[in-house]
Amino acid sequence: MKSIGKLFRIIILLGLLSSARLALAETGVDWTSATLSAAFGQRMAHSSVVYDEKMWVIGGHETSQMNDVWWSSDGATWNRATDNAAFSGRNDQSSVVFNGSMWVIAGESGAGVLNDVWWSTDGAAWNRATAGATFPERCTHSSVAFGGKMWVIGGTWGPPNYYTNDVWWSNNGTAWQQATAQAAFPRRAAQASVVFDGKMWVIGGHGSSGYLSDAWWSTDGATWTEAVPHGLGPPLPGSFLARAHHRCVAADGKIWLVGGYNGSWMDDVWWSSDGANWTCAALHAGFPARGRHTLLTFKNKMWALGGAGAGMANLSDVWYSPLAGPSAAEFWPLFN
Repeated sequence: MKSIGKLFRIIILLGLLSSARLALAETGVDWTSATLSAAFGQRMAHSSVVYDEKMWVIGGHETSQMNDVWWSSDGATWNRATDNAAFSGRNDQSSVVFNGSMWVIAGESGAGVLNDVWWSTDGAAWNRATAGATFPERCTHSSVAFGGKMWVIGGTWGPPNYYTNDVWWSNNGTAWQQATAQAAFPRRAAQASVVFDGKMWVIGGHGSSGYLSDAWWSTDGATWTEAVPHGLGPPLPGSFLARAHHRCVAADGKIWLVGGYNGSWMDDVWWSSDGANWTCAALHAGFPARGRHTLLTFKNKMWALGGAGAGMANLSDVWYSPLAGPSAAEFWPLFN
């Protein structure tokens, strides 16, 4: 009987590992809708984080700039934390999780471009860290939490198409220091940034010469190294098509790039295990083409939330794709 029981457990393990391999093979290819009409409504240019075992949607633009905050633990049911946060309505802000709090950094309001910084531990009560950070006002910038600091990278402010390539950091959200006034990468906005392989990354975006398909990395925010040459138009071999308003996450030992805009909205998915060589997982994912969405990893899935699509229509759908399954080590107790 004991040997039969062990055989049964081995069969279960093999089934689980088979499912894990299947999930890995389908990452970025197969997408499932959690909801086609989330309670947070149609919006683009919002920000999102994973915090307190929930996904969060913050601000953005529907018919005007918004300052509501929503959360979900499953991607289907969304709950409103507040419909009127203390910060002004805005779009194209950045958000990170840092020092046990969620942060909202800069963006664009109805009155203009911002450089304020706010934080919250519950999504309902928001506290202002600074009304005017040392970095100039900006929107469509990118931010990461890295090395015990929050970072603000590039973006645009002032007249249309005024792009930046400065980099700033703070360890408290109030005092900001400039890492470089002019990074090695070309000036840009609407790029994606991610932490991967012990580095900060800047990927794609839009600059004065057009849409970009390059990738750069740094470990200190001052010195940046080019992993993929900055090209315009058709992609270089092993690279993605130039774009802006895409999103990236790090998962399964890879950087994932989803969607974006380069004159039309995009629904392709790319991945790279080194930031230099890129592979197309799907030319056309199962969800409608989009940019100005958000992308998260949560509960072993990659999630795409809202955004703008065909005809600049704002979207209210939520989609997910499975990440790699658990490893054999997680099921080793089955043998004991």
